[in-house]
Amino acid sequence: MKLKATEFLALLLIALVMGVFWGTWFTLTRSLENFTPSEFLHIGKTIIANVAMPMRILMPATLLVMLLAIIQSCKANLRRCWYAAFGFVLSVPTTEHVITSGSELEIRPELAEGLSIPV
Repeated sequence: MKLKATEFLALLLIALVMGVFWGTWFTLTRSLENFTPSEFLHIGKTIIANVAMPMRILMPATLLVMLLAIIQSCKANLRRCWYAAFGFVLSVPTTEHVITSGSELEIRPELAEGLSIPV
């Protein structure tokens, strides 16, 4: 029963994280042609500012619960353990990419000129 609850919590947290990723992408890409480049940057920066703090908590919590599910599932079923570990391994680079993008990626003026985006 403990394993099922941990797996459910991990799945719930994964769904929340993916909802932030895909929800933002879907809403923006459907209207991309309606925004000027400066409006698009403003909207993007606003969204990033709004989700930055919750994602700083949500993403590590998701990985922690996934790790807990792996530990519990290894005691119960080896195949289930490998599937959970595979999902965890796929999730770590995503988290690393988001952390790196959020902390280090800025639009440099020389790139913005080529894209005709005012910085």
